[in-house]
Order: sequence, then C-alpha cells, then structure tokens
Amino acid sequence: MPAPEAFDWLRYALSVALVLGLLALTLWGLRRSAAAGNALLGQGDKMVVLDRLRLSPRQQLLRVRALDEEILLAVSPQEIRRVGGRPVALGVEEEGTSDA
Repeated sequence: MPAPEAFDWLRYALSVALVLGLLALTLWGLRRSAAAGNALLGQGDKMVVLDRLRLSPRQQLLRVRALDEEILLAVSPQEIRRVGGRPVALGVEEEGTSDA
C-alpha cells in the first residue's frame, strides 16, 4: 500500500488541476459570451476616434463618433469628460475622409 504522503501529493495535484480547469472553462465561457454579444450588435465599428488633439503629454481632446452621435471628450489621467456632442445622420460620409 502506498504511503499516505503519496495520497497527499496526489490530492494536491488533482486539486490544482481542477482549479486550473475551472479557470480555463470560465475564461472560455466569458470569451464566448463576449463574442456572441458583439455579434448581436452587428458588424462594423460602433465607436471611432475621428480626431485627436494633444494638449499636453497627459491631456488630449478626442472627437469620437459613437453610433449616431459625434462627441467631443476631454481626456486626462484623472477623468474623461464629455465637452460637447451633436447628432450625426448614419451613412453620411464626413468631408475629407473618403479614400477616393
């Protein structure tokens, strides 16, 4: 009959394997659910950074298009603040952004 110490190591190894397996299964499930959520939203980018103006190394202004709105954001290490915004008609190309 094997020594009791062998059973302790076996129990330890199986416990670690079980925890790692559960972690891998959880991460796989989260990744799969995130991909399914993105597929439900539809194709294409839902948020695009149109312009960026660096005010200092740590502060910047961003002009962002999110769904059907153009938003001006002030970004610093402490906060992100909405400065302004305006609705944008979907499907309308912005001046100077066409590749042709």
